[in-house]
Amino acid sequence: MTPIQHWYFERDLEEAHHFNQAVLLELRREVPAEVLERAGQELQRHHDALRLRFRPVGSGWVQEFAGEECGSPFARVDLGDVEDAELSLAVTRAAERAQASLDMGSGPVWRMVLMDPGRDRPRRLLLAAHHLVAVSYTHLRAHETTSLISYAVFCLKK
Repeated sequence: MTPIQHWYFERDLEEAHHFNQAVLLELRREVPAEVLERAGQELQRHHDALRLRFRPVGSGWVQEFAGEECGSPFARVDLGDVEDAELSLAVTRAAERAQASLDMGSGPVWRMVLMDPGRDRPRRLLLAAHHLVAVSYTHLRAHETTSLISYAVFCLKK
């Protein structure tokens, strides 16, 4: 493990699974949910850090990698029945649920959540990764992840 990972586990945080970095994007183009899901799966297959798992051993922790078929990080949330005045709160709650679902031991350690508010309102895409993933693979910053997903979507649409 890296020094920052050791530091993290020494903190013995009560809500350790919820310690994450996230970005909420407003999608300007219509991309089918299936294409986004496949892009997320390809991103996870390509980047080992997105398949990290951590477990306590004795007085310390170890990190391991899950196999390439460790489940999809993608979820879709239908917000079509939510009124305009309540949409912001509904998006916030969906993002909080996704972030709370991160699990260092059994995964997932990251989520990709498409929020579809329907009625010609722009869809949103949440990318959330546990902090240990971000420090394990420094290239996985929000703008780079977004670029990788955009590239994957481009390749998959060919």
